[in-house]
Amino acid sequence: MQNSLKNRIIIYMKTRNIFPVLILVLLLSCSCFVPAESLSILSYNVQNLFDDVADGGEYHNYNPESGQWGSEMFQNKLNNLAEVIRETDADIVLLFEVENQNCIDSLVRFYLPTRGYRFNYCLDQENSNINSAVISRIPVNEVKTHRLELGRSILRNINEVFFEYRGIEFEIILNHWKSKLGGDEETEEKRKLSAQTVRRLIQNNPLPVIVAGDLNEDLYEFKKQEFRYPTALVSKKNLHRIPKEERNRCLVFSENKKEVKGDVLYSIWSELPPEKGSYFYSSEWEKIDHIFVNEPIIDPTQKPNLIRCEIPEYDFMVNRNGKPRSFSTKTFTGVSDHFPLLIELEF
Repeated sequence: MQNSLKNRIIIYMKTRNIFPVLILVLLLSCSCFVPAESLSILSYNVQNLFDDVADGGEYHNYNPESGQWGSEMFQNKLNNLAEVIRETDADIVLLFEVENQNCIDSLVRFYLPTRGYRFNYCLDQENSNINSAVISRIPVNEVKTHRLELGRSILRNINEVFFEYRGIEFEIILNHWKSKLGGDEETEEKRKLSAQTVRRLIQNNPLPVIVAGDLNEDLYEFKKQEFRYPTALVSKKNLHRIPKEERNRCLVFSENKKEVKGDVLYSIWSELPPEKGSYFYSSEWEKIDHIFVNEPIIDPTQKPNLIRCEIPEYDFMVNRNGKPRSFSTKTFTGVSDHFPLLIELEF
């Protein structure tokens, strides 16, 4: 098997012209953002945020023409999602499973009009109705999109989003990796391909980097699988269990800040209650939503510096058992079957 990235997949990098979108949003917004010494970032899989327009590519349950989804449901879901964003008051919001730009425009224009989100962009992928999106109070300087293919399978894009705040440039890499639908081991190669791409992007990268999103893989996946096969996420302490020729296809993390160097990332799950997770499946919590940061962000002598990590949980987004409450099309309650993650950086 060829382990070279260029031999195994097709990748292109597309730099997006985001300025028309930014200008439009600037004209629509009248609020001002005063730079503070810290910046908060929310990462949230919002579970199938579809608008109320039939474009032809919707899942059946979210096609307005099916009678199972429509304007009232769409608007209520937006309202509930906006409430999460208002409660966290995050400066940059990363959303996953968003149909299109209309969802983002409607969210900001009608439910967050005075919150200062001027820079809003759905990172749409051709022939996909499940996309990543960014809404932000600070300008998005550039977006680079990396398209991944494995054989005949087209995977979800990896998106690099570049910012500058208080004179410091930094980068967020947005991810939504392949699910386990089809089997854990059977789908692992596709997640490893995404991991390999992210690892390539952080190698020798001088910028402060945040890697965020729904990776569809538990932090301790390798251990959960009893080390039977290499997984896309591997802790540094278990890297020796991976064959040398496979190691560059893993995203490596550590829970020990002293080990975070080069392309070894720090997981914010290290700062959170060990019994918690972001997704509840088969009667157990899973840590499949992630925020990783690289060495500059945990170095106390550098800026930005990681100062807070949190799993936002508000009553309206939690069911009676303390689990994430999906949006109900009958009662219009809930938001998503995932919990979000929040970090704060000091600049």
